[in-house]
Amino acid sequence: MRKLSLLLVFAVLAISSAFAQTPEQFKYQAVLRNADGDIMASETVNVNIKILQGAADGTEVFSEDHLNINTSAQGLININIGDTEDLSTIDWANDTYFIKISVNGAELGTSQLLSVPYALNAKTAETASEANHAMNADNATNATNATNADHATTATAAENVHWEMNSDDELYYNGNIGLGTTNPNTRFKIKQEALDYWYGIGLATSTGSDEDWYVAMNNNEDLIFQNDTDNPALILKKNAGGVQIGNHTNALPMKDVIILTGTTDNDIYSYQNLPDGFTNDNCIVFSATVRATLNSTDSWRTENIHSEIENGRVYIKYPDNSNFFEKPYRIVLVKF
Repeated sequence: MRKLSLLLVFAVLAISSAFAQTPEQFKYQAVLRNADGDIMASETVNVNIKILQGAADGTEVFSEDHLNINTSAQGLININIGDTEDLSTIDWANDTYFIKISVNGAELGTSQLLSVPYALNAKTAETASEANHAMNADNATNATNATNADHATTATAAENVHWEMNSDDELYYNGNIGLGTTNPNTRFKIKQEALDYWYGIGLATSTGSDEDWYVAMNNNEDLIFQNDTDNPALILKKNAGGVQIGNHTNALPMKDVIILTGTTDNDIYSYQNLPDGFTNDNCIVFSATVRATLNSTDSWRTENIHSEIENGRVYIKYPDNSNFFEKPYRIVLVKF
């Protein structure tokens, strides 16, 4: 049983200089799950935010409660940190800070704030002179690191690159982005906290149901694709040079993949003899498709198409429908 947990956490920093004064708050978003791993959709929760100084178990310098927060149909919450308590007393320039999140009294975890939101480091000044870090300030002069400033004069590092919004309300950025790392040497880099699917990328359906998927690395640094169960669906093996499907213990070398083609019979199934070197015990059907015309649309169909291996033959079965008779088919066999 998993503890109450977060699928995704974002400390969303200010990205524009549209404010006449720098607000003493920043946004926080999270997708909440219950102890069973289910999305907490359309629920009312109480959220506590703490900011700790110096370490994940450091001195508490800020605490704020957000009561009766309603989650969305996808389990999403949106809150403004600093909305009810004062953030201005925090000296952002002289230490590192960590954020601790609790929901309904259950601690979800602690993570470092890697960037000072809204140029709070500049102490709400619209002009930050001689600041160590001045982010999104209107005017940052002689700053050691001036990122996204409208005017950065003689800064040691002045990137002058912005998060931008295009005409379709799409957010973009011209630099590299890192999650869990301060050194993203590629356009988008994620550093996992642990080699487990729970620390990778989560993909959820629009309904927030159990058909969630995760992409991550396991303890062997293999790339895994896994749904919301304890069993991987697909593993790209780093050292074995192949692909593992489901719970098969052996990697499937890509050189032993073969595509069989043919034309369906005027019956509900067709078959071919297995190719040389392929037997009932050393291969599986990876996919099977029939090109059929349904609703005036001609395409490769996978729904209601089944394939199995038996007695040295591979069978493909399809609906008892003339639209599937005398049509091209493809079967992908993988030998392991």
